[in-house]
Amino acid sequence: MAKQEDIKVVCPEDCGNAPKKQILRDFNVATVQNKTELVLDYITDDVVWSIVGSHQVVGKDNFLKEINKKEHVTELHIDNIITHGKTASLNGVYMEESRKVAFCHVYLFNKAGKSGKIKEITTYIINLP
Repeated sequence: MAKQEDIKVVCPEDCGNAPKKQILRDFNVATVQNKTELVLDYITDDVVWSIVGSHQVVGKDNFLKEINKKEHVTELHIDNIITHGKTASLNGVYMEESRKVAFCHVYLFNKAGKSGKIKEITTYIINLP
């Protein structure tokens, strides 16, 4: 999948009020735009991504392979970003060319503070009509 610069991103204005909120916003945008080098900056080498009811992805290389499987995302709507210590969550809706998906990601960072990297992601996905 080529980089996708033309994605419409909608996010509440308070996304930048806390460093981790901005990190999660930037990480999610980079993920749907397939900006692999930027994505790699945000995750640990042994990152674990659990897609509930489907499968688990372990490690940076496999994480990149997984995001490359996604259809072309045309819009990303971030509804909420909640952070506290080493944990965070982000939910919203993204639109691909053939479907609309509601999602929630729950994150665990390797340490608190803005220098922490994402070590675990649990994702819940619901296909919308």
